[in-house]
Amino acid sequence: MTASSVPASTVNRITATATISDFMRNRNLYFHLRESHHRHHHDGFLRSCLHREESSPPPPLAQPHPFHRVGVEI
Repeated sequence: MTASSVPASTVNRITATATISDFMRNRNLYFHLRESHHRHHHDGFLRSCLHREESSPPPPLAQPHPFHRVGVEI
């Protein structure tokens, strides 16, 4: 089957399906990172990247990094 014999609607549907599946995979990754960010040592980085829609401002840069703060409390 040549490309010229394929209806345009079929091509569009295939493209849309691929786009949606990519979106869902990215969405699942987004929620996975969001759920696990409080256990991750890049907590501040993930919060600044993923939580911009939340009303709380990101932590100030002068604040100690959460991972290092936990590390020194021995």
